[in-house]
Amino acid sequence: MEKPGQCPTCGHTMTGTFQNEDLAKGAYSAYGRSTGYKNFMGGEMPEWDQLPESIREAWKAAVKFVFDQVA
Repeated sequence: MEKPGQCPTCGHTMTGTFQNEDLAKGAYSAYGRSTGYKNFMGGEMPEWDQLPESIREAWKAAVKFVFDQVA
């Protein structure tokens, strides 16, 4: 069970309201859980902080698009 201020998806501590990076980390974690933490090529998924900046930015862009559509 998550603690107040803790992301229910990935468990990291959030500050204030959801930020785009919070949502991106949560989405990345959810993707990992649904694939057994394998990437699209079947390899092990790195931790969020180990992803190249360009990949983290791509996850942020994806969740921003979804958020903008539902907000």
